[in-house]
Amino acid sequence: MPVVSIFQTNQNSGPMFQNAAEKGWIADEAYRLKWFSVEKDGPEEIGHIDIQVIVEGPTVTTISTIFLKGIHETWTDYSIAEFEGLKPLLHTSLSPQRDLKIRFGKRAKGVLFDKGSQGRKNIDIGIKGNYFDSAMSHHLVRWSDIEERKIITIPMFNYQANKKAKLIAVKLFDIKKTEYSLKDETLDSWHVKSTSGITNHQVLTEYTIGRSSRKILRMDIANGARKSFMERT
Repeated sequence: MPVVSIFQTNQNSGPMFQNAAEKGWIADEAYRLKWFSVEKDGPEEIGHIDIQVIVEGPTVTTISTIFLKGIHETWTDYSIAEFEGLKPLLHTSLSPQRDLKIRFGKRAKGVLFDKGSQGRKNIDIGIKGNYFDSAMSHHLVRWSDIEERKIITIPMFNYQANKKAKLIAVKLFDIKKTEYSLKDETLDSWHVKSTSGITNHQVLTEYTIGRSSRKILRMDIANGARKSFMERT
């Protein structure tokens, strides 16, 4: 099983996310990202994502629910991690196709329930090295120690029943300072490019993140010719 290093940059660094709690980036929050596809005639709204961050004592919980226009079903990911260091504790994913629940410890143990076949698969995986939960991936990007010209690799656990490797890498690169206009306000921001091993690094996601608040302001997603973006409301 491949093991991804905990933290890679172009300079020496301490443990990943050691500053996130201290600087107040991780805090209770609830917001919505509206999702648009990019079409020839202009943007077309296709849905939205409701996102919550809940800090409870020594843990932080993130909840993301996807709503698509014209579809009654939703897709929800829950992730619970230690507040300091964001070590994963529990992952729950609920979708129209299947439900997945994994507890993290010395081993990743859980159950995958396929709603089509009504089949259940027990999960028991040994993992070497440090890693984070892929359900928290967007938050891990914004809570990273972002700096210009820095290259960051985040190892994440991502369960896919048809793939042997469970540790994948999320790469952050081409980090730049920029400005972003939101509701008639110009905000100092970070522009961060990212790819993920979940899509074999074939999909480019560009994040616009508030420089001091570390809030996600916008995400631009390019999957070949298919393009979309999400904006904070």
